[in-house]
Amino acid sequence: MIAKLAWKNIWFKPLNTILSVILLTSSVAIITTLVLVEKQFEEKFSSNIDGVDLVMGAQGSPLQLILSAVYQVDAPTGNISYDSAKVWMQHPFVQKAIPLAFGDNYRGYKILGTTPDYLEKYGATISEGKLFEKNFEVVIGSDIAKKLSLKIGDEFFGSHGDAAEGEVHDHYAYKVVGIAKPTGKVVDNLILCTIPSVWQMHGGHEEAENPAQGEEGHVHVEGEEHHEEADMTLDEPGMEITAVLLKFRNKMGIVTWPRIIAQNTKMQVASPAIEVNRLFSLFGIGISALQYLAYGIMLISGISIFIALYNTLKERENEFALMRVNGAKRLQLLKVVMIESLLEDWVDIAADQGVTLQKGKLDPFNFSGTNYSLCQMMIQNGLSNAVKYVSSGGEIWLSGIKKSDQYEIVIENDGEGIDDKLLAQVKNGLVFLKDVTKEKSGFGLQIMVKIAIFLGVTLEVTSENGKTRVSYRFPIEDQTR
Repeated sequence: MIAKLAWKNIWFKPLNTILSVILLTSSVAIITTLVLVEKQFEEKFSSNIDGVDLVMGAQGSPLQLILSAVYQVDAPTGNISYDSAKVWMQHPFVQKAIPLAFGDNYRGYKILGTTPDYLEKYGATISEGKLFEKNFEVVIGSDIAKKLSLKIGDEFFGSHGDAAEGEVHDHYAYKVVGIAKPTGKVVDNLILCTIPSVWQMHGGHEEAENPAQGEEGHVHVEGEEHHEEADMTLDEPGMEITAVLLKFRNKMGIVTWPRIIAQNTKMQVASPAIEVNRLFSLFGIGISALQYLAYGIMLISGISIFIALYNTLKERENEFALMRVNGAKRLQLLKVVMIESLLEDWVDIAADQGVTLQKGKLDPFNFSGTNYSLCQMMIQNGLSNAVKYVSSGGEIWLSGIKKSDQYEIVIENDGEGIDDKLLAQVKNGLVFLKDVTKEKSGFGLQIMVKIAIFLGVTLEVTSENGKTRVSYRFPIEDQTR
């Protein structure tokens, strides 16, 4: 009876209810979006610098060096001598050194000369084909394969620099020999080949190989003959590369190398961690401003909802007085208001997911014989579980049926259903707090089980043929009339 009364009161003034729902949804949506964007931003940046302690490259902006060598989103600071770099790459402090050579692109996607260690560093395994071995053999990232519809055996010509409209190097064709599995990292949008491929593409000339972005490359005059050349190797003297990704055996190198390299060479080393923190601090101002704006909207929403509730209570003063005259207790009046808020919340959440919340038969039942707050939490988790597993545009059914010896509340939903293994873990109490961050961890179900045991409520969760059913059975003898 109380639940039915609460439901009718919610929709007695639909405009007020809809306004409250919109204000609350908007503020929560903005906060949630900002948190997710900030988290995604930090995760993407952090995942790409894993395993890179320092980056060695030409002198210039350290941030530009990190953005170009690690994230592939900026022009390089210039080139460095490969012979000089090898001296430092073979230093006892260095555990792994991955050289990089930039030069060309294909339809805007960078062609990067490197070693197979680069794929290993990003955890990119080959899904089709094999690793590059010979010059001009390439492994392409998964995103490039999808966007450009490239497959094993395809050949293409690169354009000079990193602009898609650059001069086309048509004297050597790159051949796709492998496609990497998706990683969610920068390697998904790169075309990888051997470093000698980059050198040979530019004729092996020091002034032309791996030119910095915007520089003119070697111009081939019309009618000029192109002689067949033997494939170049990493042992070629006097060649240049763009940068080196360094991982150290101990922390001493990370601390001392920036000063030593700067004092003794024409190169620099930059720390990805330091530069990314600088970048976060720059973006952090804008994100903080948006967060304060969202908090302001949430505050205004809270005040608006409070005013709407206050006015509603004032308007319903006579209604509550009439209920009191007819024997309703203060606790029962509080229940009416609390159930209204609970239903408003879940109508809002269900609508957000494109889900219809259907109310079936609701027989009257007095919850005063048990802990009302825990009952509310238990049922709320059931509704939350239904919203989580229901199919988009599906339905959730809520009903309450009074039987001879028990009162049963049933929450049902259609959708994908709950995995049998997860249900077994929940029933055996094997879902823990550490799992709460996982998607569909079963932690909410575990809370329901624990509360039901404490309250002496019989809880049954079943999931068959994509339909999930949660049943709470309250003993009739526990209620007070």
